[in-house]
Amino acid sequence: MHKVSILALSLFFATVTAFTVEIDTALLSTARRVAYIEDTTPISSAEYNTAEQIRNMGRRLGQTIRAMERIQKIAQELLYANGAPSRKYQVTRVYESDVLAGADILYIAPNATVGTAKALFLIVSGYIETAYDIPIARADTLAQQVCWWNTNHYDERTYFTGRFNARVLDAFANETAVIGLADSYKNWAGHARIVIPFIFTQNDATALSNATDASKNTAVSSGAADNSTSADNMQNNKAIANDTVTVLPHNTEKTRTAAAQLAGNLHSMPIQYKILFTALCLAALLLIILLIKVIRDMARA
Repeated sequence: MHKVSILALSLFFATVTAFTVEIDTALLSTARRVAYIEDTTPISSAEYNTAEQIRNMGRRLGQTIRAMERIQKIAQELLYANGAPSRKYQVTRVYESDVLAGADILYIAPNATVGTAKALFLIVSGYIETAYDIPIARADTLAQQVCWWNTNHYDERTYFTGRFNARVLDAFANETAVIGLADSYKNWAGHARIVIPFIFTQNDATALSNATDASKNTAVSSGAADNSTSADNMQNNKAIANDTVTVLPHNTEKTRTAAAQLAGNLHSMPIQYKILFTALCLAALLLIILLIKVIRDMARA
């Protein structure tokens, strides 16, 4: 019984996280350090921003995406933060497709004046911090890796199309045809789409399927143990089984129709909803098993 309860809790937490996105840190860890060509022109006092002010530019974008994520109704819907009022930095969130991962795309508009890697890292870090609720120190590390990785694969369209939802390349395509980040600041403003890659949750769906199989085995073992307890219980089980057999033929056609409709709906569901639906069905099954065990224990007492 304890094993079943633990499995039910595990599935609950898997369901809660089914609609969240997570940065693919394993992919980013492969990034190679880049020596960027930076703007060495002195900055006037009118254009000067502190590190905190620069970081806040990214934070505001992250807060907007975070707020939109909380109120969105459809998991496949695109999220967009326009960076108003200046619109120097804009973000689109693209969720995964059935076969490819999603990503956030940070666009640097033509009116942006960022000219150093340090400033760019701060903006990306500020975004990561608030969009994914990550501590500053960790966000700083990821921001560097994100920029390096985007430069390592600068404008490698085949690389991106082979790994990400096609909508990733569509994001801000009306502004620039370039994907990734150039190694020179001269090609940043108006020409940079920084991709923040997500983990593909289809792997989580596979793990959930394995958990489903394990729970079925647990349920079968539990049922076998209960059936060997006493003759009285066996007699009651036979009576229940006989009642069930009498009811099923009466509703066979309705059951088949409902099953066909359900199969059609499941086929058209986005992957996130398929995961959620499977988890909820399995959780309901486990609750029924637990309820039956409690009733039987009470009857034996």
